[in-house]
Amino acid sequence: MSSWQCLIQVRWPNVRSYLAVVMLSLLTGCGSDLVTQYGANEGYYARQSINGFTTFRDSFDHAGFDSRGITRLTERTRKVTSIIWTPSELMAVDQKTVRWMDRWLQQGGRTLVYVIPDSGSRSDYFRQLRSQAAPDQRLEYRRKLGESLIDEHRAQYFHSPVIVGGWFVATPRVQQTVVSDGKDTTSNLSWVADDGDNQPVKQEWVIESLPEASNQTASQTVTVTTSQGLSTNQTVASPPQPKKAGLQFSSLVETAKGETVLAQLTADNWHHSQVFVVASGSLLTNYGLTKPSNRHLAERLIEQCKQIAIDGEAIDEQDRLTDNGNLPQVGFVTASDGLPVSSRVDEIPRATGAESLTQFPLVLVTFHAAVIGIVFCLMLFPIFGRPAKVDRGTLTHFGDHLDAVATLMYRRGGEAFARKRISEYMRRVRGETHGPWVVNEPVDHTVSPSASSAPTGRPKSPDNLPPQSQANHSDAIELDDDSVADRSEAIEQTNRPEEQR
Repeated sequence: MSSWQCLIQVRWPNVRSYLAVVMLSLLTGCGSDLVTQYGANEGYYARQSINGFTTFRDSFDHAGFDSRGITRLTERTRKVTSIIWTPSELMAVDQKTVRWMDRWLQQGGRTLVYVIPDSGSRSDYFRQLRSQAAPDQRLEYRRKLGESLIDEHRAQYFHSPVIVGGWFVATPRVQQTVVSDGKDTTSNLSWVADDGDNQPVKQEWVIESLPEASNQTASQTVTVTTSQGLSTNQTVASPPQPKKAGLQFSSLVETAKGETVLAQLTADNWHHSQVFVVASGSLLTNYGLTKPSNRHLAERLIEQCKQIAIDGEAIDEQDRLTDNGNLPQVGFVTASDGLPVSSRVDEIPRATGAESLTQFPLVLVTFHAAVIGIVFCLMLFPIFGRPAKVDRGTLTHFGDHLDAVATLMYRRGGEAFARKRISEYMRRVRGETHGPWVVNEPVDHTVSPSASSAPTGRPKSPDNLPPQSQANHSDAIELDDDSVADRSEAIEQTNRPEEQR
């Protein structure tokens, strides 16, 4: 079981007591390949990845929400009370998506949580387990830590400020800093855990409010401070997006230098709807939620999503359900630049294609054709159609007799035996001595009985035969003489009078 799977099986107040089990399960997974897929919130690889958001999504389910994935903005999506946007790449959001989000927030009681992507928790994972690994594996963990740091620095080098949705500006600022509660004027809610463990955390982005002049300029110049303390001017790499009128920017969590890492956006026409911007996705990933301070932040976000829905009358305060008696829905979005919007068309709908068959007057023909087709399909089934004719055969069919005789002949000797029997029939019954079915029988070289009265002289062997052949010929003559003598004696006994026998 993975560490984040241990988290979702317990409630938030009891997670601290399971920290030892979490770290043990982390160590047991060191031998397998590390999954670092970022941004996904459902599926096998998202649950195994240290940079997935499955734990954060499951925590909403345990808090009384019904989570679902969102891939398209439709009328059904407007019923969602909260949207968690975890893009895999920071990009400017298209205007269609921004307008749809603005209309969705104007319904009241809606919450949008936008999580800025970063390089992930791979380096933190190897840094933590390097000291806990076996001595023979520490060198390997040190090598993997170096590789992950090189990949992070390469990705951080190409970061540039981006305007997101006309709401805020995300400015790259790589640093290790201690965070604290910011200037939250709306409530006295604490967003930073007060447990005395103020350890520095990695921050790659800071959140800044859009200036009023951002709607007149096609680009914006922002001062960027690198990790070495050098300040440079960079141009925002995003198309011009007008700042929303009446947008208020509040800093909830700040760094030691007063830079915002968790912001809250409100507007006059949003009717208790709010937008939360988290500057680092590593705070809410599967690995990030193993830290108590990050779990405290996630718990506050979930509480605010529910409280905002109650204040906006999207759900009932008593049973925490919607008007139709269902659980409040929370949607998770992973797209980077926006989502396709399915809008309702105001013109009169017209049937096209196969839909025209359902309109009058074609519907009369279509209905009858469908009935006839159903009847025809039923006729094809044997249980509904006409009975089939089965050939059961006859006992007096002469072909069966021929088949049986041919089978017996084949078993007796094959074609040669059959031809011999036919030839015998032609000779004895039909009296034929030649023809296509008459087989020439071999000539019998035996001596006839009349030859018994001939002189019994032994013929001499031919002179032209070899000695061995002459010997064989002599033996054959002797055998013929004996057979002739036996036959002569049998004939004499037959010719004798019966009284003498």
